[in-house]
Amino acid sequence: MIHQLHVPDMSCDHCRLRIETALRKIPAVKRVVVKLSDKTVTVEAEADLKKAEILKTIAALGYHPE
Repeated sequence: MIHQLHVPDMSCDHCRLRIETALRKIPAVKRVVVKLSDKTVTVEAEADLKKAEILKTIAALGYHPE
């Protein structure tokens, strides 16, 4: 399953690295792609991973994913 999110307050490589690192710690996540130019985060995960868990993980870092 692929989830794509917009993270408007993500602005630099530090932001990208923090989000990638946090999402990769979720066992069901297979792949994470962060594009700063689009301010998007794409997560490829096993079917049982809920989008809410991804949103919660990013929000816990202080960002506001949509």
